[in-house]
Amino acid sequence: MNKTASIASYFLHQEKLKEIHDRLNSIDDNLERISDNPNHRILNNSEFCKVLNICKKTAQRIRNQGMVKYSKVGSSIFYIFSDVLEMLDKNSYESLN
Repeated sequence: MNKTASIASYFLHQEKLKEIHDRLNSIDDNLERISDNPNHRILNNSEFCKVLNICKKTAQRIRNQGMVKYSKVGSSIFYIFSDVLEMLDKNSYESLN
């Protein structure tokens, strides 16, 4: 590789690194914005069970009945906290007293 090609390759590499750096900063900013709002918090299945004080089988039944929105990535299950609150609101009852 001649010197000119080497210099051009270096600057192209630097430009790509800057693009990656800028993209990572953008992702980081978005994550900070989301994490500032507790309703956007993401719960895994264990956290979901802990928050509701239910067992994993009950969580499975809730999902099967379509009571709560969830995402599945591979074998992992995730819930958005605001969707959990929405499920609780939809299934709430007025006190008789």
